[in-house]
Amino acid sequence: MASMKVVAFGDSVTVGTSAKLDVFHDCFQYGTTTVNMVRQTQTWWSILERILSDWVEGGVEVVNAGASGDTSSKGLARLRQDVLSQSPDYVLVMFGVEDVLQGIETEAFRKNLEKIVNGIAAQGARPVLMTPTPISERMTACGCALEELRRRQQRLSHLAQVVRKLAEEGSLGLIDLNRYFLENRLAYDHLFEGWLPDGVAQSGMASFVAGEILQILGIKNFPKPTLCDYRKIYSDAKRPDTKNNAATSLVFFGGRFYVGFDSGPRHAGPRHRGIVLKSVDGISWQKEAVLEISDVEDVGSPYLIEVDGRLFGYATTTVGFGMASQEVA
Repeated sequence: MASMKVVAFGDSVTVGTSAKLDVFHDCFQYGTTTVNMVRQTQTWWSILERILSDWVEGGVEVVNAGASGDTSSKGLARLRQDVLSQSPDYVLVMFGVEDVLQGIETEAFRKNLEKIVNGIAAQGARPVLMTPTPISERMTACGCALEELRRRQQRLSHLAQVVRKLAEEGSLGLIDLNRYFLENRLAYDHLFEGWLPDGVAQSGMASFVAGEILQILGIKNFPKPTLCDYRKIYSDAKRPDTKNNAATSLVFFGGRFYVGFDSGPRHAGPRHRGIVLKSVDGISWQKEAVLEISDVEDVGSPYLIEVDGRLFGYATTTVGFGMASQEVA
């Protein structure tokens, strides 16, 4: 059982699974024309749980209490059933975009948010306010006229300011997600339909939120990476059965980047092998090594370790719970 429970409470942005995996690419489900949406394990709150658990002794459980289409008033109506019943230690409260899209007035939004905060505090949990993600120009591609887009952007800006002021007046924790997206162009460009963070944006968003929460907890040495670029570094069209490339290990050795990962037809099981790629600049990659063992079909992800000036890839196997190693560089 985790030592701390965090509940993420909000609308479709909180849920995280309503956006495409990548707004710039149609990542199809294998063998179909169905476009992949963000899976639960790729959502910001799922990644957040994994990051926080590495930094907080005893681990952290993050429970998602988001609801697609929710305004602040709808959230208030389900606060007790969906949030307080979880007995959380912290509640991340994020509403705003749906309030703008559904025409909730600014004063009504403020009162709803205030009641939500008071309800959380009354139970002994600590509310942490999050400003809503911005609305981007991508919304015009969904039929929103430019003039209406500007109105929505202005109204959302006002709601974000309401959140900031409420946090200041109540001495509450604040995670300014709105400012994060406005100041990070790559994340801003990855707002699906103009307001829903896709898988790329959510990976950066999770790290940002984690850093802010850890600061609230008094942990000051968490690095604050900026999502500057992303790219696909591996694909194997000659092996169409390979649907899972995961569990990466990245090192910088001898003036080059090396990344190792597990490659196979599914998350676990037979016909897996370890692959190591090499790059001088982090942009162009080439295959450096493949970890396979005779008569063993399941070789896991190679963990890259430097030993006496040499780079080795170690991979576990399910056969006799063994371990394989191979010099990489």
